[in-house]
Amino acid sequence: MPSFPKLRKALTGHKRFLILCHPNADPDAVCSAIILRNLIRRMRKGAEVEMAAPEGISSISRGIAAKFGQEFSEEPDLSRAESFLALDLSNISQLGAWGDEILGSGKPLIIVDHHAPDSLTKDGAYLAIVDESATSTCEILYRVMRGLRVKPSRRDLELLFIGIAHETRAFSIATREAFLIASLAIKAGSKPPELFSLIRPQMDRSERIARLKGSQRMELRTHGDWIIAISHVDSFQASVARALINLGADLAIVGGGKEGARVSLRSTDAFSKGTGIHLGRDVAQPIGRAFNGSGGGHSTAAGISGQGPSVELANACYEAISALLSDRKGSGGGPSG
Repeated sequence: MPSFPKLRKALTGHKRFLILCHPNADPDAVCSAIILRNLIRRMRKGAEVEMAAPEGISSISRGIAAKFGQEFSEEPDLSRAESFLALDLSNISQLGAWGDEILGSGKPLIIVDHHAPDSLTKDGAYLAIVDESATSTCEILYRVMRGLRVKPSRRDLELLFIGIAHETRAFSIATREAFLIASLAIKAGSKPPELFSLIRPQMDRSERIARLKGSQRMELRTHGDWIIAISHVDSFQASVARALINLGADLAIVGGGKEGARVSLRSTDAFSKGTGIHLGRDVAQPIGRAFNGSGGGHSTAAGISGQGPSVELANACYEAISALLSDRKGSGGGPSG
């Protein structure tokens, strides 16, 4: 964890802050941003704190933001901010032109994340608070609050619960710390069924069709005992990738995108542990750079955006993963079901 005196100075030494999340920000990023905004306002009276995400926040996140009366900008005034805070963001290039302006501004940038950051992002930060062992950025925010000796309010605890629950698949891969935070929220009077309802999406017709098309277009490949599914759809790549994992694939690679190439990568925990492959660090980051774009994510979930046909981007991911599997001992073993 960081030097808390340095962090305290950073959070109290300015008046205007801009909190940034990745494009289509998920509940972990959005809940972390709201918690951090509350924290800064408690520590620095009169602070102006804006929250923003390129391309906005996800549909689930919009419901959460509305529930807590918060707004996220898609066109923030970067020149007005005196300090930047990037949450759940492993690669500053995910912010597009914003990232270049931030790094070139000379203003302090604080990173809070549980992904493996790329060197450009980490080197350009005034302070990087990163812990890959945490299952969510919300967990790290809880540690930050404890380190700064700020007691979470009930609303903070509810946001922590929501962000962690979404990121850990309803606590199925949660850490002991995550369960502790959940218990604190419950003790404070929060009702889990109500909080879970905020992250239980109802798929609309277009997403259901995308999943069905993705399954129909799926190409199966194997590497040893591992089953790899590759598909292409115009939208909802992440949702399709999750669906292919649920159907039985160990690894799913789904490309597409109407404006620019995108690829979503998903794997089972068994694939991640059995191969040692970290999809965000080992695949998404280097492939994103190779295609003049960006990439990042978790060990079992990652995303890439780049230039060129999405088919080429997806094939590059498959080739990179195949090479890693061939190089790593025991890559052919492991369960596929």
